[in-house]
Amino acid sequence: MAETSALLCPLCDCEVMLDGDEKIGDQIYCAYCEAPLKLAKTKDDRLYLVEDF
Repeated sequence: MAETSALLCPLCDCEVMLDGDEKIGDQIYCAYCEAPLKLAKTKDDRLYLVEDF
């Protein structure tokens, strides 16, 4: 995984901390709004979070 240690929650814009061992497609929960999110990657290898309802 890239050296990203935090990404923004797409629902509440809170920083979601990453452990560093996450893989694309892993489910991650926002610590603030508790929304289920999925780790995704753009075509240029940038990581981001998407809603996983």
